[in-house]
Amino acid sequence: MGNGYVVYYDVKSSRGNNQNIEIKIKNICSETISNWALKYDAHGEISGLWNGIAYSSETQYIIKRAGYNYEIQLDQEVNFGYCVTGEGLEIPKAFEICSQRTDKAENEYIFSLNVTNDWGNGFTGELKIQNLSAEPIEAWQLNFDTNFTIEDIWNAILVSAEANSYSIANDVTTTPIAANETKTFGFKALKERGVTAEIFNCIVNGVTINENFESLEFLETGLVLTAFAQYN
Repeated sequence: MGNGYVVYYDVKSSRGNNQNIEIKIKNICSETISNWALKYDAHGEISGLWNGIAYSSETQYIIKRAGYNYEIQLDQEVNFGYCVTGEGLEIPKAFEICSQRTDKAENEYIFSLNVTNDWGNGFTGELKIQNLSAEPIEAWQLNFDTNFTIEDIWNAILVSAEANSYSIANDVTTTPIAANETKTFGFKALKERGVTAEIFNCIVNGVTINENFESLEFLETGLVLTAFAQYN
């Protein structure tokens, strides 16, 4: 068991120096795990990977979400599998989720508000995020303050609302934001008559992955691994 997740390691079949493996990650924390990536020592070379993307350095791997399975909701799980080849194959001793939420620099994005319909004490609008960096913004989240109250939202998810401070995240249609790409989501809001809708104190962040294998430090404690072995 890791920090809010459980890893299940299942040896589906074994023949000589080859094993077919299925791994499941279950979310047991109170928040969604976004843009997940799992790092561990596979003790062999991986091939035929499904439901994931692999980064490797010898036998150490980071398996990253494939795209459609980029998030794990509470009490939900994702799975992936592969064939591993090597001498002295064994169950990995430690797993670690190595994705983390990181604020983007102010010069890496442009954020804009466009009011599409104003009827005095309410309006509909669009919020746009343009990625100015060379890397995609994955599993993005936008934090901002306003002088209006959001009632409804589409093409995004309302994470939290406190007074006029909001945290909004992508849905499956608006992630990732590729380099030089713009993503748009809409909303309906209430405001005082005669007041111009404004947004300020904007911060955009995304979930990044540590792919530097030279600095990987595997957690040897605090993890519980459940393995199911079925040998043919």
